[in-house]
Amino acid sequence: MFDALCFYLFVLFLGILGLPLLFDLSEKQADRCLSGAPLLAIAIFAFLMTCISRVGLQPWSCKSITLVLVPGAFLSLAWYFKNYQKLWCWLRDSYKALVSVECAFVIVFCVALLLISKASQIEGTEKFMDYALLKSISNASRFPPLDPWFSQEPVKYYWFGHLMAASLCKLTSSSLDTGYNIMIAMILAFVFRLTMGIFFRFGLTWPKALLGGALVALGGNLVPFYQMISANCSGVEDWWLASRIIPGTITEFPFFSLLVGDLHAHYIMLPIFILYIMLLIQSPGRGTVFFLHVIFLNFLIIVQILGNPWYVPVALLLFLMVGLFVQKRLPWWSLTPAAIVLPLIMQNSGRSLSLSFVSLPSPVLPFLLFWGVPLIMILFAFIFNRPESKWCLYGLVSSFMLFFILPVASICLAFLVLVCSQARDKRAIGSFSTAFVATGLLLLIVCEVVYLDDPYVFPYERMNTVFKFWYAAWPLMLIGAYARFMSVAKVIDSMGALARLLVVIFIGTAFCYPSIAGAMRLFDRGQTDGLNGLDPLARRYPDDVSAIYWLRERAKYGQVCVEAVGRSYSWSARFSTFTPCSAIIGWPGHETLWRNQADLVAKRILDVETIYTTKDAAVAKEILDRYQVSWLAACRLERATYGKGLLSGARSLLKKSYSKGSCSIYLYSQHKNYSRQAHIR
Repeated sequence: MFDALCFYLFVLFLGILGLPLLFDLSEKQADRCLSGAPLLAIAIFAFLMTCISRVGLQPWSCKSITLVLVPGAFLSLAWYFKNYQKLWCWLRDSYKALVSVECAFVIVFCVALLLISKASQIEGTEKFMDYALLKSISNASRFPPLDPWFSQEPVKYYWFGHLMAASLCKLTSSSLDTGYNIMIAMILAFVFRLTMGIFFRFGLTWPKALLGGALVALGGNLVPFYQMISANCSGVEDWWLASRIIPGTITEFPFFSLLVGDLHAHYIMLPIFILYIMLLIQSPGRGTVFFLHVIFLNFLIIVQILGNPWYVPVALLLFLMVGLFVQKRLPWWSLTPAAIVLPLIMQNSGRSLSLSFVSLPSPVLPFLLFWGVPLIMILFAFIFNRPESKWCLYGLVSSFMLFFILPVASICLAFLVLVCSQARDKRAIGSFSTAFVATGLLLLIVCEVVYLDDPYVFPYERMNTVFKFWYAAWPLMLIGAYARFMSVAKVIDSMGALARLLVVIFIGTAFCYPSIAGAMRLFDRGQTDGLNGLDPLARRYPDDVSAIYWLRERAKYGQVCVEAVGRSYSWSARFSTFTPCSAIIGWPGHETLWRNQADLVAKRILDVETIYTTKDAAVAKEILDRYQVSWLAACRLERATYGKGLLSGARSLLKKSYSKGSCSIYLYSQHKNYSRQAHIR
């Protein structure tokens, strides 16, 4: 827990350090964007580290960290001295709300830590991949980092979000084994706090903002509620089911991401996307304030390109919707710099991007179970705030004509008509919520019509499109729908106690999933205790983990370790994941997706097999020299994969450096130690 405390205190420090960046941009927001200041500071810090390393000015080290942090601290201190009177007046007027928000943030962070501590093992789903990226970035001196699963080559995946996480681990001196899990909890707390900041901008009181933040960060879909009221109550105990309700796709949301424990790009960059939303809704200022506003919005777009490009089209679409529905908005050319930079820094996997039409649209009931809460809120707001436009009825009739062809798309179109029919509401809470909901509904419609082609085949061909766009639509739909719902709350409140009770029950349905899934996690006797993600694995794989700890102390970043190749989501690639070494090939399926070079991946798989099975020392030596191998693992997994005659040809070239139980580590030192990191730029 000490590492978690260090994380929190350093985030608090970064919030104080970064407050001057956002203070003047948010005069109408009660917390002056304090909720977004630490995240913006972390993003700027990581981006500067990347730039400094890429141009060769300074490697990624404690010295480069000092080079960035110290000038930033002095500039921040100078701003505080210059504006202390204005700052004091703000603190005097808002300290109660600030303390309340900070306490709520700490509570959410602690709850998330508790849930993570019950399943802290870094194994299963894509935890291996995320930890391997985090490890490689933390050990790197130059960027891009080396690929831990494809030796001698740089990473071909989105890694900027992992750089932000590695930066926090480095700055707090936390071990990656613990920092990995702490970061998962911190991201959910960031989502909660940033969402509260957006509701402050809409003028909601802190209790209402608190409920809205909890709805986005801690809420879930209606799947468990439907299971409870169904005849047989089957499946309530299956917390995984809520994320797989649309066949062939993934329907994830933030609280589910916390339970899964993947430090994946879509999850780690979600707070950056919500910070972009927060800055987008600030009133455009003049002079320096306007200049900073535009710079930060473009910066966040660029960061999203580096961290998770799926958010970029959503961010651009949201900018267009805000321009369409909001009067006081930024000029249309504000994001031109980011649009120019986008094709220059977008990673190219060598695969051409194309769109295809959906052949199997989403079924209606699962769709309504997932999006039922925001849709009902939109419907309530429509009923109690009647539209002023006469074309609403015609739009509804037209949309339902598509129901038998594209049922889900027609429902989304109908709700889009309802929202747009109230677009004349010029209040901030009305116009911005219209833009948010309209953007979310358009994303859902797009997912029912087309999908982005990728290597997945039927019935998973549109899995990534639905997964990433629905995930981005989650905060937009819930923030927009909740804001519209709160705009008519007084009307509902005037209807009496029964109406208030029904509203409480309705909002409570959104918390069925976290209540059931969270209780199952807490009271499951088979779960772990603690935040160290490697300790539980030591009980399951004692010999392998002992070898991992031994190799950690001796291997250097950039050295190559040979280990058994297995399928994705398995225990294979464990040495290249948990030590500074890189594997010749790690999880083949993932590397094929990232690089689009199936032949090269297959060749590496064959080379690893040859090293372990060949009886010819010359053949083994040629492969070992070609990949500049330093270490070889011979453990239970290698024997199960390649047979008992392991390393029969290469053994004469190797020196046994470690042996315990079923695991041995060999050193191959007949070549000059070599690291590709020196020329990776």
